[in-house]
Amino acid sequence: MKKTRMISVIAASLLTATVVFTGCGGGGSSVVGNTKIVKVSDGYVLEATVKCKDSNGNDLAQAAATDNPGEYQFVDISSCPVLCAKEGIIDVNANGQVDLGEPYAPKMTAPGNYTNINPFTVLIQNGMSPAEVASVFGLPVNTNFDIAIPEAPITIRKKAIELSVLLSYLQNKQNAVTKACLPGQDCSEESGENLEVENIDDLSDLIAILKTGKTFEEIIPQELQPVINEIENSDSPEEAEQKAATFLVNINGCNGCNGSSSSSQTSSSSSSEEMPPPPPGESSSSSSSSSQTSSSSQTSSSSQTSSSSSSEEMPPPPPGESSSSSSSSSQTSSSSQTSSSSSSEEMPPPPPGA
Repeated sequence: MKKTRMISVIAASLLTATVVFTGCGGGGSSVVGNTKIVKVSDGYVLEATVKCKDSNGNDLAQAAATDNPGEYQFVDISSCPVLCAKEGIIDVNANGQVDLGEPYAPKMTAPGNYTNINPFTVLIQNGMSPAEVASVFGLPVNTNFDIAIPEAPITIRKKAIELSVLLSYLQNKQNAVTKACLPGQDCSEESGENLEVENIDDLSDLIAILKTGKTFEEIIPQELQPVINEIENSDSPEEAEQKAATFLVNINGCNGCNGSSSSSQTSSSSSSEEMPPPPPGESSSSSSSSSQTSSSSQTSSSSQTSSSSSSEEMPPPPPGESSSSSSSSSQTSSSSQTSSSSSSEEMPPPPPGA
């Protein structure tokens, strides 16, 4: 009996110790070695900076990209109230690598317990319920938004692309009015009164208006209507991505955009250095004619040498010879110049008054 009681006491003591240990650090939230994998998508988003933040926006951890497109992994993460992704590039052609000309994605957030960051999760993280988001886009009320956009049905993919355009517009509002025009759009000051609908200036305005029951179509700024229509009427998600990419490049910028004009500028500069100005006193027409006549000789060193030799054999014209004769001589080939020189030595100038 005493032995049985002793075993019960020991068991109770161990149970109490176990409960106390589990309760240390807030219910196991400080467990070291915990990992979290998330996907960032608006099309898969590559080379993004993906972080966990606290409710005040302070960084808690940063994820590293895995070998899978759009996938990032946190290591030794204890808690993650908010997921945040920025500075990523949309893999428009879905080849798993960053290519020149592909646009930057908008900044996106998601609740910390999600495994995906996409345009829809931005709305959810900022106060909308999944059911409210579904209603805004005319989707089933039980739609799951914790998904990778490229793996979603076509209807959801199109809506995500459209929302990405709007988020980019709001995040770059200062540049959007002047830079976001598609070919054929009127972005003049006269049309400015229609550029804003419902006075949406930022994300908080967007959330507030959507929570009143407005649909996405009802709050689209006039400036975005053409590209939204093109996305909506696309035959495939890939075509929709391409339509949006043309627009997003103008607002968000793109991979390699900043250096796209450097080669042409260098070429122009090089060309201007190769063409020196004409000598003083030479007319513009003479300079043009001379450059046209000697273009082939400039590309060949032997021709330049021959021309130089010929010019040394040509003495200046005798006093009194007309300038037109001199001009004509300078525009002919080196062989003609030599022949002309020989001829002018055999034929003395006419006597005065002739």
